[in-house]
Amino acid sequence: MKTIKYFSCLLGLSLFLISCSSGPKVEEVRQLQSIKDETTQLQKEVAIKKGQKSDLQNQVPQKEAKLAQATKDEEATKERLQKMQ
Repeated sequence: MKTIKYFSCLLGLSLFLISCSSGPKVEEVRQLQSIKDETTQLQKEVAIKKGQKSDLQNQVPQKEAKLAQATKDEEATKERLQKMQ
């Protein structure tokens, strides 16, 4: 998110500087477009990461349930082994 804020500020500063001149130069327009493209790409990456985070957060309760069941099974097995001895 810091990167997106950084590029947003840079974009705003670029727009401000462009508005102060008599007109945008070709290089300034290219830079602005480059920043816009990069911002769009970063926003897509953030959306992907949020989806991955959500998937992982959904997996945690399932893994905890499996672990709890495995612990119960282990305890039951230990009790059966003790009874056999």
